[in-house]
Amino acid sequence: MISIIVPTVDRHDALERFLSSADAQLVDDYEVLIIDQGDGAIEPLAGRHRNVRYFRSSRRGLSHSRNIGIRHAAGDVFLFSDDDCVLAEDALLRLTEYAPRLSDPLVFGFGNAVTLEDGRPVVPTFRPSAEIGAWRCDTLCSISLVFNRSTLDRIGGFDEAFGMGAPLSAGEETDLLLRIIEAGGRGVYLEGLTIRHPQRARTPDLAARYEAFGFAHGALARKHAANRVFLLRFGYGVTRSLGGVLVSAAR
Repeated sequence: MISIIVPTVDRHDALERFLSSADAQLVDDYEVLIIDQGDGAIEPLAGRHRNVRYFRSSRRGLSHSRNIGIRHAAGDVFLFSDDDCVLAEDALLRLTEYAPRLSDPLVFGFGNAVTLEDGRPVVPTFRPSAEIGAWRCDTLCSISLVFNRSTLDRIGGFDEAFGMGAPLSAGEETDLLLRIIEAGGRGVYLEGLTIRHPQRARTPDLAARYEAFGFAHGALARKHAANRVFLLRFGYGVTRSLGGVLVSAAR
């Protein structure tokens, strides 16, 4: 069984669209675990869709809610979705076909996270690759990731210091991937798996969000200081960012 874990905070219309895309799947061996961090108003909505299990959380936090879902999930394969995502109609069928490639105890899968509007990668630096390691695991976003139960049982869930609603509001998926890789695991590309997500709006708080991302990435570098490949990657990113600032200032 596939367990899809979906934290949400009072976003009725977005969640309705996601659940409708789950209803349209070509397989039935799945469950959707909704972790409601809001006022409970979406509970009736959850009851109108198939294979949905509803949970309330009095504490907000993306990683905390995902860990609640992990503890309650009945499946052997885990997919973590945002509440405003849309599943391609064949997403879970493809994932069922890919199950043998995810059977190793320290493996994770990654598919294609693309924008709803034009099908471009959600993370612009993402490049398809047969396997992925510490150098490029920060180009993956959580909505495209797939884990088997044995991997999460061995490595643990998300570090609740990272992720939206936590002191460090990003980097939770990169931390989990680095822990798997550092334990000897690997990532495999699931080329036919597609998850769609709305384009990120250019809101007034965009600069603050990028700043928070930078702080989280610095915390990841400290936590994984023994991982030389990731430290090189972090240094490369800092150098590129500084170079961009200098070039802009010189114009």
